[in-house]
Amino acid sequence: MNIRDYCKFHNKLGSDQEVANSEIGPDCFWRGSSIYQSGQFGNASYVRSAGYIESSDYITLDDYGNVFIYSFWLAPLGWSYTDGIASDSLYHYALNLYIDTDNRLVASLSPLGFFFLIRVGGNSSAVYFTTGITSGDGEWHRMLVVYDRAGIGDGEDRRRLYFDGSLVGSSVLVPAESSSTDWLLRIGATNGFGTPPAGGQNFDGLIDNPKIFHAAHITEEIIAKALENQLIEGFVFGRPFFNRFNRINKYDN
Repeated sequence: MNIRDYCKFHNKLGSDQEVANSEIGPDCFWRGSSIYQSGQFGNASYVRSAGYIESSDYITLDDYGNVFIYSFWLAPLGWSYTDGIASDSLYHYALNLYIDTDNRLVASLSPLGFFFLIRVGGNSSAVYFTTGITSGDGEWHRMLVVYDRAGIGDGEDRRRLYFDGSLVGSSVLVPAESSSTDWLLRIGATNGFGTPPAGGQNFDGLIDNPKIFHAAHITEEIIAKALENQLIEGFVFGRPFFNRFNRINKYDN
């Protein structure tokens, strides 16, 4: 199994050139002014109300499944969270796959905890994770959310949140099923493409190396590979790269 076979979107977000040229999936652009600061793999994008990122075209997903993995790094700026609760009592939208207002998948920090939501036909199904999710202002953490309508393994744990590589929450609440395979992506803000989001709907911080996976079935091996690849610098598919931490040439697997 090669994890790259399931990746539908990946952008390094380290510069204007990288934002405009995704590694996988549609290219992106800034809505507002672009700012970059030191991230986990070079620079990262500083998303906020004055600048956030959108895909320039649809992410076309496979039509055989409704199984998603969101993988990304984040660091709040100007706020913190304790047990998943945002200190400024605002919603901080990280990744938002978007068809229209009534059809979207959202990953966000909120006043109630880190939540992952699917909204289909105006009907929402959300789960909140709190315990074990704590960060100070400016601290980097890696997030991986598994969202599986088909069920993981024995059909339990249909939604899981991994924080810094550890499972911190799961839910058996069954999400709605989407009938669309074409999704836009907004990074760092909520829905409403082409219009500014409402107050308190921006991430306000740094986001690095977001990836979106999609498959018909999720196995523990796929989850393990996705977690493993969060640690690989650059996540460059199909060619070697230099790992600045252990000075060893590696291949993505």
